Amino acid sequence: MNRRSISGNNTEQVLQSQITDLQDNVVVTGTNLGIGPEAMNVLTTGTNNVCIGYEAGGGNYGVQSGGGNVMVGANAGGTCIMGSNNTFLGYNTSLESGKIYLSGSVALGSGATITDYNQLVVASNVTSFNMSGLAASTDSTGTILEFDSGGNIAPSAGTHNTVSAIDTAISALDAPYAMSWQSGTAQTFSSSSSPQVLALWDTLIFGNSANMASKSTWTCPASGLWNISASYGLSTNVTNGFVEIQLYKNGSSVFFTTFWVNVQFAGEGIVKNIESILINLSSGDTLEWYVTTPTNNATIGGGTTNGGTTQFSAVRLASGYTAA
Repeated sequence: MNRRSISGNNTEQVLQSQITDLQDNVVVTGTNLGIGPEAMNVLTTGTNNVCIGYEAGGGNYGVQSGGGNVMVGANAGGTCIMGSNNTFLGYNTSLESGKIYLSGSVALGSGATITDYNQLVVASNVTSFNMSGLAASTDSTGTILEFDSGGNIAPSAGTHNTVSAIDTAISALDAPYAMSWQSGTAQTFSSSSSPQVLALWDTLIFGNSANMASKSTWTCPASGLWNISASYGLSTNVTNGFVEIQLYKNGSSVFFTTFWVNVQFAGEGIVKNIESILINLSSGDTLEWYVTTPTNNATIGGGTTNGGTTQFSAVRLASGYTAA
């Protein structure tokens, strides 16, 4: 290999020129350091700044009175005239125009622009985040990362903290439950002395027919706080006396009310009554409405006279409700 021989005098001249160039591109003033052409070239009272790169912390809008900034890359730290304790890593990283005083923030990557205090900004061309050390810890359902008490980011413990599990829980919370049945068939009571179940919810208005499979017993499809209501149309066979209405949950009475029926109203062909109750239910709980009439052979629901006024409705108001 051929080597070019440099005489002693020429060597000294080359080294001196390189030293001069280096000196021209290094600025050390107080506790500040600038390396690169025009780096930190407008500093006035700022302290503890480190600027490395062409016009890093310099140029027309470089750091002047700000302190504690780190600016690495050509034109890094643009418009950070008065800002302090910021970090700029990458070409043309800067503060947003007009916000020359922002502090405590970090800009990473070419063109990243800080817009607020205590902010981390990553360049817009960055579209993924890779930490291969976490890959072995994740599961197929998408483990959620969490901050521990020490401020560390790590996979959340247990498969319950996964994207799919959270999606499932949210879906359950948001699932609407509202259903209603109407009486299309009249029910005549053969005895007036004891409660008898209303077995006449036979026409689905909206909802799921499976929840009223027996036409008398409603099965709760999901846990929560429910509004249960029922309206009744009584026929002309009802005379003076109290009509008693009871709601049974899982075979036991949980609601009881009475209302008076007299001959005048009964003679008009229809007596309306509406009952409503808020009740905490679990999935699978059953409800039945019972009635005691003052008159034998009283008829409820059915036909064109009473069918439109005898109706059962159930609407879930909230999920996961626990009664006080």
